[in-house]
Amino acid sequence: MPWPAAPLRFTFNGVTDLLFDAEDRIGMAVSRTSSGSAVTIGRSGRLHATEASVWPDDPRWYESTAGQAADLATPHTRPQRRKPVPTSTLPAPQRAATRALVMLMLHARLVHHYPNLAAGVPIVSICRVAADAGSAILAAGARRGSARQTAFAELEQWWRHVPPEVPPEAIRFGPVMLRHARYDEPHDDDVPRHGCAVLLAAVPGADPAGPWTLTSEEITRPSRFRITSSAFDHGQHIHDDGGFLRVADALVVR
Repeated sequence: MPWPAAPLRFTFNGVTDLLFDAEDRIGMAVSRTSSGSAVTIGRSGRLHATEASVWPDDPRWYESTAGQAADLATPHTRPQRRKPVPTSTLPAPQRAATRALVMLMLHARLVHHYPNLAAGVPIVSICRVAADAGSAILAAGARRGSARQTAFAELEQWWRHVPPEVPPEAIRFGPVMLRHARYDEPHDDDVPRHGCAVLLAAVPGADPAGPWTLTSEEITRPSRFRITSSAFDHGQHIHDDGGFLRVADALVVR
């Protein structure tokens, strides 16, 4: 039976130009130029970047000729490992402080891994709570006896003090600074998934001179997604144009 196609996952750094239309994505060519990597997407899409890397993801490689040949020369048993040398364990206050700090860092990573939730993550408060964590650990560890345990217990309580997440506000029509845009086409990797577009933008508050806040928008099953690199320029204005979410000619989602 035919094997499923092995996807190639490209990563581009230093993107200087991007033009992409979800309705114009038949065919893609990657080339190397004197100024970096260039990608042609469909008839008119393009992407220019200073660096590029590619990673083949082939879950059925072991069934290929090369995979079967490698299987013949690969040991199928693992060498006997030495038993781990017993090590001392952290006292309860240090363990609790460690877990609190790890959870704090995982909370902050939601911004990167789940951009559709980023607008609701209290990242400013997390950074404030986690500030100088390394120095605080060294200072607590330098104490002796019960003073050390008390210091780590106080750190655990401090690192647990994070405001709860709030539902992110939808992107309002008006001035915006686009901070993140993502498009996932429909795919069937183990679990069928619909296509979606995710936008993350900064918008002004009641006081235009005050700090801007993050808002997000997730559009499921978009029929069109078009973006150019100028969508990330300053001074943009987003509005609803007859069912389209539009930023001039730089971004169109419907």
